[in-house]
Amino acid sequence: DPLSLLTAGNFKKCPILIGSNSDEGNLFFLGFFEDYQNIFVKPTITYAKFQEYLKKYINFYPRYPNPISNIRMQSIIDRYSNTGNLEDTDANYENLDDAITDFEYTCPAKNLADFYANENLDVYFYYFTEHSNFGILPEHFGSIHGMEIEYVFGKPFQPGSEYNPKEFALSHRLIKYWTNFAKFQDPNGNSAGPLSFLSLNENNPYYKLLYEHFFKNSNDTLKLWPKYQVSTDRSYLILNGNEIESHTNLRADYCDFW
Repeated sequence: DPLSLLTAGNFKKCPILIGSNSDEGNLFFLGFFEDYQNIFVKPTITYAKFQEYLKKYINFYPRYPNPISNIRMQSIIDRYSNTGNLEDTDANYENLDDAITDFEYTCPAKNLADFYANENLDVYFYYFTEHSNFGILPEHFGSIHGMEIEYVFGKPFQPGSEYNPKEFALSHRLIKYWTNFAKFQDPNGNSAGPLSFLSLNENNPYYKLLYEHFFKNSNDTLKLWPKYQVSTDRSYLILNGNEIESHTNLRADYCDFW
């Protein structure tokens, strides 16, 4: 039982870099609910469907094979209902995604981060919110499960890709953060001064594009990634092409609920 091991402190003591994406749940609805089968049409989620889909997905919470109690299920529905207008289909679509993302990804990731931080280990938490412009899933799917991986491994730099300039820059930043963490156990690197990006050879076909759209108007520094600490405010870094900024207490009210 992983939770019992974590509670007992029986886990490897090491720095971790951990996080979640803002729309993890939407990916898994593709094979689960009929309204999501046509990926090019945003599903129309009535309040009746919102309740039906939420019940189907969380039927065995907290542990299989025991079905969830009616009281627990209703409390989850109430927590994520758009009480101002229950038939707002856009809000129902977003709230269904939020419920599953919180339930399966964001809040468990924060819970794991808490265990490590409480052992005075270095924890760095991210919240990835970019929707990739290069892929088959339309924008209404948001930042689905696994979407950050292509940026960490430099997919925008592959010949023939159709990423935009801000996505090139985002990938460059993430490569640097992740490389720093692998090398120094700190995404900020081991320097007390400004943190420069990985260098690109001027013969690289993307060098000019990056220079014109990013480096020419940049001081070539990475935003400081603060440590996640339970004793203060659970700092984390938002990662997307428009903003890389530190914030605190990600989805705190909802994670307290879970």
